[in-house]
Amino acid sequence: MPSQRLATVSSMTTPIDLGRPVAGDVIDLILQDHRLFESLLRDLRDASTDRDAVRGAFATLHVAHAEAEEKHVYPKLRRKGAVGEHEA
Repeated sequence: MPSQRLATVSSMTTPIDLGRPVAGDVIDLILQDHRLFESLLRDLRDASTDRDAVRGAFATLHVAHAEAEEKHVYPKLRRKGAVGEHEA
């Protein structure tokens, strides 16, 4: 069962501790988020979990992840010509 500590990410609160770091290698952080997404999806399939809390945590993580990518990752990829506007 997920932890009941509160985590605040992107001005949203969830009863599941997302353990979001605030600094580190961007690739490591993205991969860590993806592993957490997978874990939350497994929790959604588990009938013994608080699915509302898991859905809330998933949504919170997804918003924070997307905001971070839009702010930090995609602009650098665009400047390097690695992706076009329609890709990121």
